Amino acid sequence: MNLGLLAFGAVTGGNLKKQVAIVFATMVIVVALPFAAVFAMGESVVTFLSGVPSLEAAENEG
Repeated sequence: MNLGLLAFGAVTGGNLKKQVAIVFATMVIVVALPFAAVFAMGESVVTFLSGVPSLEAAENEG
């Protein structure tokens, strides 16, 4: 086993429910970060992105 898995097991005490909860929470945070970044830029960016049909058009409009 590698050191990361040993540390993870030590922190959770080998409890599978805690391990699943930590992994699920980590995945939720990682998936939510891009959305949070876009909404943190403000309403004008969200409005601009919703009105652009594709990534190429967004790059061209700048």
